Amino acid sequence: MAWQTPKTNWGQPGQTVPVADDFNRIEGNIETLGRYDRAPGYGVASGVNTKTVNLDPAPEGYYEGMCFAFRNVTENTGPVTINVNGLGAKSIKKPNGNDLVSGNLKTGSVYTVRYNGTNFILQGSDSTGNATPGDVTAGKTFSNDDGSDQVGTMPIHDDQSTILTITGAEKPQKVIPAGRLLEDSTIIAELDPSLAPLIRENNNIGGVEGTFAGKRWATGIIYPSSTYTAISGLDFVPSLIVYYRTSDGIYVLLGVASRAQDIKLGSATWNHVCFSGGSPDSIRIATGGATFGTTTYLSVPMEAINLPIRWWAFE
Repeated sequence: MAWQTPKTNWGQPGQTVPVADDFNRIEGNIETLGRYDRAPGYGVASGVNTKTVNLDPAPEGYYEGMCFAFRNVTENTGPVTINVNGLGAKSIKKPNGNDLVSGNLKTGSVYTVRYNGTNFILQGSDSTGNATPGDVTAGKTFSNDDGSDQVGTMPIHDDQSTILTITGAEKPQKVIPAGRLLEDSTIIAELDPSLAPLIRENNNIGGVEGTFAGKRWATGIIYPSSTYTAISGLDFVPSLIVYYRTSDGIYVLLGVASRAQDIKLGSATWNHVCFSGGSPDSIRIATGGATFGTTTYLSVPMEAINLPIRWWAFE
């Protein structure tokens, strides 16, 4: 019977005594109030995951909106069903439609459920989220689809700062452990000072100032005479000399001296290069006033006396 508006003016002048319809209305409203969709019932639920509970008065069947509270005897270990007064087992679901997971129903706690026509829905449980314990710092609590009492397991690590020194072809590395760093960390990569000879001088790479001077070279223009022309000031021993002349804007390669095996100065330093005439014309490489080479000098073809000769000398 549906709820009917109560009569509240009994005993006033002009009112008749109650008749059958009045009593039926009163009894019907009492029945409606006694239904568990109006006033939740209460019982004790036993069992781990297949729970049973008895309500008093006992409902005649399940109906949408049916609601009751129960004290849970044993903590669940997985999805839960509940059987009310032997009417048949019905699943208890979370508001998001998911099954309960282990530990959602604690021992001794009181929970309220309401029937939606298919399942009982756990009331007051609206925690959602896809974070897992491994995503949250160890010891911190959070909520997700499994419940509101989850505890993080992500480990905490101290400062991971370090200096990685590069000494050669190997690539040093620092493995950062999975988890959360307690403070900011800095990884610094630097070159070992022993690599300085491999870095060109006046260059700083990875905090190391280079000391490698590289191959030196010198160039100039001379006008060979019938005697000789000296180029002074070389501070290295060439292993290669290239020279050519220009005439009317045309560059003509005259020769290349590259017989390094004939340059036997050791640690000596050249102080001049001599060009001299003769048959054949030649270029002389000398140091300290002394010539050297296969015999007395390194002989290469020469021509164009008194014409400009461009030369290069390479260490």
